[in-house]
Amino acid sequence: MYDKSTNSNSIFMIIDNSPDEKLHHIIDGVYIGSQDSAFNIAALNECKITHILNVATGIKNAFPDQFKYLNIELLDVPETNIYKVFTRTNEFIQQAVTNNGRVLIHCNAGISRSASIALAYLLGIHRMKYEDAYQLLKTTRSNIKPNDGFVQQLKQYAEEIAQSNENNAPLSDDIKQVPNE
Repeated sequence: MYDKSTNSNSIFMIIDNSPDEKLHHIIDGVYIGSQDSAFNIAALNECKITHILNVATGIKNAFPDQFKYLNIELLDVPETNIYKVFTRTNEFIQQAVTNNGRVLIHCNAGISRSASIALAYLLGIHRMKYEDAYQLLKTTRSNIKPNDGFVQQLKQYAEEIAQSNENNAPLSDDIKQVPNE
């Protein structure tokens, strides 16, 4: 159920009381889910998760002795500058995958913030086009819906990557690619 006013600039929340404990496999070594999935030790172990990227607000790490965590509290509002964390999150994910680890990316609902971070990884590391990355993620987890501000920042990120590829220019610090080792 959505609680949304007619004002397009308003903030709305998705109200859903059912548990969402499933981890959704995106690409080799990378999964997406909600806060519920981050607390589902059976699913985490079944998927052989080694790292957890928590971009939720107010959600503590459930198993700090069992997994390597990166916590970045992000508000799910269009004004949040999510772009500034793409390099850091891409490095965390890629380092885990390069070392045969597996990463769960989660936020509160697993719809906007975690989806945006997963999209940034597909754009920045795998050099996918925005539309292709979005389709892959939507196929994996059908309820993703990054907020409009995040979508704009992701499209800007994708455009800057495409331009740097065309010009064979090195990427700026904000969009540098983590090398596969």
